[in-house]
Amino acid sequence: MNAVEVIETSSLKSIFFQPIPESMRIVKAALGNKNDLVHVLTSSGWPVEHVLQTFSIASKQQVYSFKIAFEFPLLAVSSTGRQLAIANMGSKEARIYNALSGEVTQTLQSISEPIVQIAFSSNEKLLAIASGKKVNVYDATSGKQKASVGNQAGQFTAIAFSNKSSQLATVGTDKTAKIWNAESGKLMKEFKHDEEVYRVAFTSQDNYLLTGFEYFGLIVWDINKGTQHRNLYTGMAKLLNGKQATPDEKLIFASMYGGAKIHKTANGEPVHEFLNYTAEIDHIRMSHDKKKLLSLNGQNGIDIWNLQNGQFIAGLGLPDTMRYITIISDAIFSADNTSIIAGLHNGSLVRWELPSGRYLGVYTTTENGAVRELRFNSKKDALLVTGTKGVSYYALPSLRRQVRFTGTDKEILTTTFSPDETQVVVNTFGDKAYVLAAEDGSLQYSIEKNSYAGTPLFSPDGKVLNIVTSNAYAVQYDALTGKEINKFKTWPREFNPQGANLSPDGKFFYIPIGVDVIKETHAVEIHDAGTGALAKALPGVFFSKIAFLKNAECVLVNNSIIEKRRLPGMELIQQTKGTDFVLDEDNNRLFVKNQYHTEVLRLNDFLKQVSYIGIGSAESQKFRSMGGITLLPNGYYMGSKEAVATLHYLKGLQPVAFDQLDILYNRPDKVQQALGADAVSIEAFRTAYSKRLKKLNIDSAALTEKYSVPQADIANRDEIKAEQEKANLQLQLTAFDAASMLHSYNVWVNGVPVYGMAGVDLKSKKTQRLDTKVNITLSKGSNKIEMAVTNANGIESYRLPLYVYQGSKEEADKFGGYQSYDPNKPIEEFVYFAGIGINKFAEPGNNLTWSVKDIRDLCLKLKEKYGEALIIDTLFDEMVTVNDIRNLKTRLVKSGVNDKVIVAYSGHGLLSKDFDYYLSTYDVAFSNPEKGGLPYEALENLLDGIPARKKLMLIDACHSGEVDKETLQQLKASAQADTSITQGAKGVEPLIKADTKMLGMKNSFELMQELFVQVGKSTGASIISAAAGTQFALERNDLKNGVFTYSILNAMQNEDHMKLSVLKKLVADKVVALTKGLQKPTSRNETPVVDWDVW
Repeated sequence: MNAVEVIETSSLKSIFFQPIPESMRIVKAALGNKNDLVHVLTSSGWPVEHVLQTFSIASKQQVYSFKIAFEFPLLAVSSTGRQLAIANMGSKEARIYNALSGEVTQTLQSISEPIVQIAFSSNEKLLAIASGKKVNVYDATSGKQKASVGNQAGQFTAIAFSNKSSQLATVGTDKTAKIWNAESGKLMKEFKHDEEVYRVAFTSQDNYLLTGFEYFGLIVWDINKGTQHRNLYTGMAKLLNGKQATPDEKLIFASMYGGAKIHKTANGEPVHEFLNYTAEIDHIRMSHDKKKLLSLNGQNGIDIWNLQNGQFIAGLGLPDTMRYITIISDAIFSADNTSIIAGLHNGSLVRWELPSGRYLGVYTTTENGAVRELRFNSKKDALLVTGTKGVSYYALPSLRRQVRFTGTDKEILTTTFSPDETQVVVNTFGDKAYVLAAEDGSLQYSIEKNSYAGTPLFSPDGKVLNIVTSNAYAVQYDALTGKEINKFKTWPREFNPQGANLSPDGKFFYIPIGVDVIKETHAVEIHDAGTGALAKALPGVFFSKIAFLKNAECVLVNNSIIEKRRLPGMELIQQTKGTDFVLDEDNNRLFVKNQYHTEVLRLNDFLKQVSYIGIGSAESQKFRSMGGITLLPNGYYMGSKEAVATLHYLKGLQPVAFDQLDILYNRPDKVQQALGADAVSIEAFRTAYSKRLKKLNIDSAALTEKYSVPQADIANRDEIKAEQEKANLQLQLTAFDAASMLHSYNVWVNGVPVYGMAGVDLKSKKTQRLDTKVNITLSKGSNKIEMAVTNANGIESYRLPLYVYQGSKEEADKFGGYQSYDPNKPIEEFVYFAGIGINKFAEPGNNLTWSVKDIRDLCLKLKEKYGEALIIDTLFDEMVTVNDIRNLKTRLVKSGVNDKVIVAYSGHGLLSKDFDYYLSTYDVAFSNPEKGGLPYEALENLLDGIPARKKLMLIDACHSGEVDKETLQQLKASAQADTSITQGAKGVEPLIKADTKMLGMKNSFELMQELFVQVGKSTGASIISAAAGTQFALERNDLKNGVFTYSILNAMQNEDHMKLSVLKKLVADKVVALTKGLQKPTSRNETPVVDWDVW
């Protein structure tokens, strides 16, 4: 989208929207503090022309527009927006304009060095101009110089006035920031840095100065004390402008690569983090078999989609060794559609395997210069790589260079194949084009274009080569010999030299031209290809791309609008928003690229079919794909769990927990059905969705688009302060359901249910209303508080989060704001560890070797990490009984909300004949685990409803991941047991062979776990299981531990600190590697809201 938009911050409503033609680039947009005028500086054409436009927000009309005769203009807007100052960077002249009339009120020419920046004071009385080693301050009304300051040690790079206009801050290459008296030029303060400084701003009340470096880094200086206050360099914080502090100066906004953070000014502590989960799409490509789609984004990421069923295939990215030094210029599917080849700005080629997404390596070809375009020659079965310095063919699949053309010293713009792909035209940014034989790359002839650029166009039969030049000539050549056939001059104006095209019958040129840059008017002219005579002009149309259809129609990009028009006169048929497109005429599909997503339309009527949205995060300049979302026009979608988790819904301006509406709209079966997937796949996804509802105890009959959702909220949310000194907080809870009785309610803090999984019962009250007060204990630091009721149909009300920060008065006084910890005095927290290990059993023949040692080793490692803060309870061998395990909870309920609880079990995992899961005790009956065995739910109950909110359960036992009882019961009768991996396993009876599941595809239960984020109610604990529900958990003599526990101990040995999310991934990877894929840890619950340090 190329447009300027003004958003009202109180309502988030758009109050002004002004599209800017694609041919014009927005250089800068500025808003005065009266919020009634918008100033937009644009550039266009070659040589570059700049235009400054002023719009009224109220009338949405242009107030004034004028051309700026500067090549590199600098723009300063006064606080009211009534005055504008413009200078050409590097020149020695600046002008002050009346923004409403465009009249020049002052011309300042007594500047000795090239200008680098200009700035108005807040009261609009002064204008400062930084030029080289001097900054001059002028009276904005009279133009008289009032002060001048110098910098003998380096060049000035940026300037800023204080909000009271009395002070001027400067920064420069001398690694300093200085504050001057704006009227007299007297130096008042100086702040030294470790590197050159390029950005500077005052905070709202002029108590702090913000300085930034060339790329990333933000330092907060206390002006009154003259000292550094905070260094926010970590997290790639970046200073953007002077509006980065709140009016009370308590919070500072810092831009980061891939998002932004809000920090407390007092102590630098991050309060909120905002990540960009979508990246702007550069271009899209379709595979040769038309079954896959590729989208390349601006973060060096490539997303691959299956067009037959809408599933996300892979998210690709450059390796860390390359992503910081180059970018992807183009990407393409291999001829057999089994890999992706990308061309890089440094000239290299890289490749990934499909569908695995495995990186296959780099092929260095820097002799071609930066890659511009990748194309296949189907006849030659080779890849044509167009670089800025050369053109080469590469053999497939080896990517070995075959031929190369470097017969020009001019920069190469494009290459064009003849219709039969036997010739290649190399178009340069010079006065020549070169025609090569596609077979061997030999030069057939060159053409004098008599223009710096031009558009080569072959006639449909390939016999005539047309060169349409930017100096308004069309020249026709014999394509085989290069002999000139015809030449004519028709259009008197310059136009886009790469935009011309030839009609399918070869009779007409379609040429986009710029008519008037100031008035932003454009036209397409249609000229006779034989005589050059003007056949028709279409004002207001301008295309950057055009493609012709078989039915005498065309599709084109007209200023961010995709249009279908009828030939030859180009009458408009249909249109939609978009910046690029890919045609699939055979399948009646049009792929439309928008800024952050790709839409698929029916080509015949432009009816939207589906949208593809790639999701990823860019942290520390590293883009990581999180999968993608496939969205239908009716709101149904499917996607990877991580991608779907980035969604949110709004109720008014209040965010709603996504997983609640996710229950209704996350429908992979509906997406697959809409895309025409096979019946087996659709049914599997429909069954997976049904299992999800069953696990959530939701009646599918009640779940329709108009299903009744209870209304509930924290009624006193507006009275609750964002920062709380005391840990106790009272909530007023209200709820109502017009159609159903209420069943229960609950409160969550950081994703942990305060009243356990079941919540507080309302069923016995037989009521449709709730109005009650509850007291909760806040966690130290950030608290995400949610409340919801569930009705008799199992439908939960929308959770509307309330964010509260809790800290002590002592910390508030000491640090000028609450913080979660004092670096010199860590928070006092305890770690409760309950360990259960069992080697010996009453029933002979089932003993294990290393389970007791697993628990003891974990105790020792945790003791090393936590010392006296660790509280240990353990049960071994004969002590492991159902009652003794249940009694462990009497210690855990004594924990506090800021404590951590870790429960670890190592022993046999058993499945009953009905596939219910049990953990072994000393006196368990192995053939009938219902007798003496510990139900999994009893172990999980240890963590349910206890005060601690950082809870982790580790289960090193067979089948400890969830199993799908329904599927296993159906297969049990016909399937044979797999006895190949029982040696050293923490289980006794083998399960069904994997190849008996379902015709080579995942069963519905596995699909449910893979697709849906929250598949059941949770205690708020994270549960990491040693193996999947159908796998054994192994122990090995060489490791002297269970493989799963050994991997945890290995992480504790090698890492001083570890987040829960990192532990999950690291242990999973380690176990898979040690067992060669026979055992893969799983998580029964999703990661809680807070990703806490396990140690």
